[in-house]
Amino acid sequence: MTHPDRRAAAWPRRDLLQALAAGVFGACIATTARAADYPARAIRLIVPFPAAGSADILARVLAAALQKPLGQSLVVDNRAGGGGALGINLVTHAEADGYTLGVTSLGPQVLLPAMGRKLPYDADQDLVHIGYMGGMPLAVIANNKLAPRTLPELVALAKSRPGGLSIGSSGIPGQLAIEQLKRIAGIDLLHVPYKGDAPLATDLIGGQVDLAMITLTSIIPFVAARSFRILATTGARRAPQLPDVPTVAEQGNAGFEAELWYALTAPRGTPRAVVDRLSAALAGVLSEPEVQRQFVAQGLSSRTMDAATTTRFIAAERQKWSDVIKTSGIKLEE
Repeated sequence: MTHPDRRAAAWPRRDLLQALAAGVFGACIATTARAADYPARAIRLIVPFPAAGSADILARVLAAALQKPLGQSLVVDNRAGGGGALGINLVTHAEADGYTLGVTSLGPQVLLPAMGRKLPYDADQDLVHIGYMGGMPLAVIANNKLAPRTLPELVALAKSRPGGLSIGSSGIPGQLAIEQLKRIAGIDLLHVPYKGDAPLATDLIGGQVDLAMITLTSIIPFVAARSFRILATTGARRAPQLPDVPTVAEQGNAGFEAELWYALTAPRGTPRAVVDRLSAALAGVLSEPEVQRQFVAQGLSSRTMDAATTTRFIAAERQKWSDVIKTSGIKLEE
């Protein structure tokens, strides 16, 4: 038999549990309603890089295209600094309501944490990824004085002259792509760092360096003049700007892929319905002819990935480049 005092004390507890359950249920209904109405106002899109760069151009092309399916404008907000970390930190600390989004990329999402940079956010936990926005492949190019006309011919020459061929790059992504090529192809190349693609292209054309791992955007103005020989591009597929140039992987280097990529992201906790709405809208505009035309003009590539696929892609990129960084010993310049 239950003691009268205990029975009386049990009722307030049950009422409390019922009240808590009702509150949770009500909150879920409110969240669903907000997601159904999303978006009801303009969306802030933080680009963690300077204006007029590839990330900014990509973001503005897609922001304009997304206005129609979303029914609201996306306002691009450039917040450069810390290799992209400053802008991404702003995204992670924004309210998770879908009205602050960010453009994350290989640098702040993968390379900075993998290279030991102390960040004010957790790249793996503090964001939810919405979709793949686009990529920028690199190209392996040779000066016209070098004999090889294909990548296999270059690999054969490099194996006959270990460390005797020089290859330039500007920035960590290009250097990592070189290390990955060396590892997969089994060759040794002398890396020469540059402070930008422009001086690298100038030195390559002038014969001061044998090879270059360089962004596709940087070489497009020189292609028609045949100022150098393009041996390969580094993406998962052939670049639409150079459909006759095979990829590194196609030429006997299975598994090689290296692109500067960008993904649409949001703060952790953003409602799933909002993420799905944005992901579907992004996939739709990426197939539009005008978006594709602008991508080709800017040296960008595209592919469609939903939120889950994008998350898996970024995890795979983190694993791949972390391994390359560890084995090569590449470090960030302070």
